[in-house]
Amino acid sequence: MARFTLSTTHDSRHPTKQVQILRSRVSRPKGSLTEAQLATCLLQIAECKAKCCRLEQDVDDFYMTCDELIKTLAEKHCCKVEYITGLLMNSSQFKATRKITLRNVVAHDIHLQANERDEKMTLEEINAAVDCAMLQPRSKEEGSHLKKQLDKKHTLCRVGLCENNLSASADARSVVARIQDEIMTLYECTGTRCIALFTRGHVDDGFIPTYAESGGSMDFFIQATKTSGIDFLRMYEQWSCIQDQAPQSLETLNTICHDVSPGPAAHRNPTSCVSFAWRDITKQLYIEDITKSKDLSMSYTNYLIKIQLQQEVKLVGRPDHIPFVNPSKLGTIDRMRTIRDGLRSGSIHWVRLKAHELTEVKQEVERGRKDGTLMSTRKKHADAGKKRKNATPEESEDEDDEEQDEDSEELPRSAGVPTIAGAPFADFSEWLAKMACAP
Repeated sequence: MARFTLSTTHDSRHPTKQVQILRSRVSRPKGSLTEAQLATCLLQIAECKAKCCRLEQDVDDFYMTCDELIKTLAEKHCCKVEYITGLLMNSSQFKATRKITLRNVVAHDIHLQANERDEKMTLEEINAAVDCAMLQPRSKEEGSHLKKQLDKKHTLCRVGLCENNLSASADARSVVARIQDEIMTLYECTGTRCIALFTRGHVDDGFIPTYAESGGSMDFFIQATKTSGIDFLRMYEQWSCIQDQAPQSLETLNTICHDVSPGPAAHRNPTSCVSFAWRDITKQLYIEDITKSKDLSMSYTNYLIKIQLQQEVKLVGRPDHIPFVNPSKLGTIDRMRTIRDGLRSGSIHWVRLKAHELTEVKQEVERGRKDGTLMSTRKKHADAGKKRKNATPEESEDEDDEEQDEDSEELPRSAGVPTIAGAPFADFSEWLAKMACAP
């Protein structure tokens, strides 16, 4: 069969392989048809549209007739319209595919009761017991309890731990084999290469480290890093076996405060809680994407102006019983841990201010500026109100020398300098000569 689609790059590299023919075909380039051919195509398109319209009208009439007949059958046999429609369409009567049903939960409960009595029941006996149990009245609370019981069993079978190392290794090998088949199929169809490393999580586990690759991807290690893929697998095994074995560092006020307190470069640290909190706003990645500022830092004293007014954002979800101050001033590790966990989980996050909220913030800022209560007063200098002049370099050096002389006169004499009759001697030889001449 001739191909009407453009070949992929992977197909062009492997011309001998069979190609899946697409249903949709690539349109011919413009200008390749003559006027007569174009007119013929337009007539064919018009006839096709007319046929489709007539067919759609007949189908609509047929469905209207079917709806009337279905309603008649439902009224005649006292059934729902959906039930009759399902019978006519030969569809399944289950409300949801592979979901928990009442019959399944009853069968599971009967099987559990038989296991508690150490009885063995065949499938026919279980089905007969289920048929009898389905006829008995059952409250909604009991049915909900049975569904939760079966759901718990399904969850245990899906994510529960294996019973021993043998079953764990068999399960791991089965998953690795399925992954190998999938990535090989992906490579054969699309040319996408993939590599996956598998190793045990503890030194006592029985799983043997292995890998899954397609397209010779294991050669990447030796060609790019001059280290074989097997050596990388061994290093990965060593790294995996020592994880979660080292003792965890204790949380202190300083460590938690370092995680919670934002600095000018906090957004550059991918492990920072503040980085996650800033990144949550409008699903932006970093602060640069939001404010176009690379040196933005959190401000608690001027939060209303620098954060809400200038950046048009606000922090929501912060507990009311914790003061809105710098984390270093919270004082207790419980408060800091609450703030940190909230930032990590997302319960404390940033949101953009709406138009009416931004208007309220502007009005509050104007009122605070008029009252003089918005900005905190700065501490006054000791020489406030006095005139100061800029000293020249020569004057500043002279003043420094004078200050040093005054300081040297005021300071008491050192006890380590030898003296005779109150006169100090800086030279030790001079002191010895004086001592020799002394009576």
